[in-house]
Amino acid sequence: MKDKGFTLLELLLVIGITTTMSIVSFQEKILETEQSQARRLGMELFQYNSAVQNYIAHMSGNSDSSFVTQNKTGINWLKSKRCAFDDQGPNEKDWLSCNFLRGRGEKTTFGGLSFSTEISYERDSQALIARTVMSKLETGINGEKQERADLAGLAALIASGAYSISEQTKAAAAQDVSVAFCPDTQEAVDASSVCKGDKGVIVMLSRNLSAADRWLRVDHGNVMSDTIEFRTGDPTPSKKSDMEQIDSISRQIRNVARIYNLGDKNDNSGRENLFLGRRFGESAKSMVTLPDDAVVIDADQEVLGQLKVALSIESKGNITSEKDILAKGTLTSQGDTRVGQNLYVSGNANINNKLNVNGDTYIDKNLLVSGSITAQDNIKTNKDLIANQNLTVSGVGRINSSLITPILIDSNDSNYYVDPNGQSRISRLRVEADTYTVGTTTSNGRLIANEYMLVKKSAIPGSSCDEAGMIGQSSQDQSLVVCQNKIWVSQSQSGQYAFFNSQHCPAGWTPADGTRGTVDTRGLFIRSLDNGRGMDPGRALGSYQKGTLVGGYDDNYVDNFDFSIIQGNAANYGGDAPNMGEYPYQGNAWRWRSGNESNLQKYPDSHASAWLNVTRPKNIALLACMRI
Repeated sequence: MKDKGFTLLELLLVIGITTTMSIVSFQEKILETEQSQARRLGMELFQYNSAVQNYIAHMSGNSDSSFVTQNKTGINWLKSKRCAFDDQGPNEKDWLSCNFLRGRGEKTTFGGLSFSTEISYERDSQALIARTVMSKLETGINGEKQERADLAGLAALIASGAYSISEQTKAAAAQDVSVAFCPDTQEAVDASSVCKGDKGVIVMLSRNLSAADRWLRVDHGNVMSDTIEFRTGDPTPSKKSDMEQIDSISRQIRNVARIYNLGDKNDNSGRENLFLGRRFGESAKSMVTLPDDAVVIDADQEVLGQLKVALSIESKGNITSEKDILAKGTLTSQGDTRVGQNLYVSGNANINNKLNVNGDTYIDKNLLVSGSITAQDNIKTNKDLIANQNLTVSGVGRINSSLITPILIDSNDSNYYVDPNGQSRISRLRVEADTYTVGTTTSNGRLIANEYMLVKKSAIPGSSCDEAGMIGQSSQDQSLVVCQNKIWVSQSQSGQYAFFNSQHCPAGWTPADGTRGTVDTRGLFIRSLDNGRGMDPGRALGSYQKGTLVGGYDDNYVDNFDFSIIQGNAANYGGDAPNMGEYPYQGNAWRWRSGNESNLQKYPDSHASAWLNVTRPKNIALLACMRI
């Protein structure tokens, strides 16, 4: 019968299979990590090459860009002067972020690749070309390095946005940006404009060739000498019916940041104005009242979002907005002004008729309305608010200057009002700044201060006062005094002594140890001052009194005396050892040494504690403190 269990051969087989699987799994993890690092390397190369592309595109806007040609090493040449320490660059503008490869010696995170960029200029085509060659990607440990063409190729693929350079040089030449890994083979890749004989490295090419550029450029690279016109069925539509036949989808300009006029005394009546609107705008040219460098809209304008104006808004008619109106200068309207949401004006707002705002109203200076003002939410002005008719605010009204009105009435409940020249009725008053009153302030409810309450009026404790409950400041120690029974009574407890079950005195108290004006009460009982009663005559306030000396150890050194309380060894009677310096007549006293009178001997004061005691009651030790 075969014994149960595994044979040695079976165990070795299982161990071998497990080990092989672990090695394979470990190698897969290493490969995944390396591929992740290679992808990150590709993103870093993409960021760098994009910065180079932006740099040469900016420099190509000059009439002669040949001065840019030079060799660059590292990455800091693309950074600004604002970068710190070793990452500081020479530029006013940051083409690369200061955080890009910060503190890495201008090398990549993975592989520590260095950057070497050559910028050249083709005078015939007026093209700037930047060619960057990276150092070889090698990995390894303990000084043993191995070239990793696979990871370098993956990084180049990521950097190029999954673009692979064709073997046809024309395909490479038509690109603004090219990124390739040039294999270390016998024959170089037929993309000489990129690799140029370099092998086993990543090469990035950026060019700015305006003549072959198929895009509308923003770097002065395009030569624009004619009108940009969208192709339609009728190249010059002049009627609305013709416009309706145009495909609006194909005639859009999207994601535009700025449109501005660069003309030099163009055909806008000798002015450098930019006209938007109708094709034939002769009437607009004759009606315009603005000086040069203005934008003239020769059509109706509808703003669905916010309207922000840095200076003034002047309207000869009504101003109506379904949403916000924001003006950094003055807003002037000869007609009504209606705002669907909020109104923001950094200067004055002058409305010659009605002002209706469905949202908040913020005016940094004066608000002057000849008609009525209606605000559905908050209204705020930093200076004067003047309404020649009604002022209705459904939200909060905040005015940092003058509000001129005979009376303010709560729209929710007309029983509450503010009459500056008469009596006002307010449900609740909240004051953010200082409040001054000359007369009496009366509250039918409680007065609650969430901060400190400062009472400056002083009074002499013990002097007379007018009305019970008044609070003042003591003229002696600045503590509070309260009027009780028409006498000012001090609330200060300074100098009070108290005992605490603590190692330290609480705040406002100091130990009664003879310092800071205290009486040293340590280890002593407190006795009430006689103050003329006669039971403890002659005592001064705070004076010390010694204890009563009595016999305590009657059996010490006794052999034959019958009056001993306890025969034998001395017993502790619970008394304190005396300070014989406080009893000067006891210094020469005789002490009994043995049982007959002829054997009397004299002992020094240091042995007094063997015969005498200062009596004490039962007690508990607590910390004595004085109120300061």
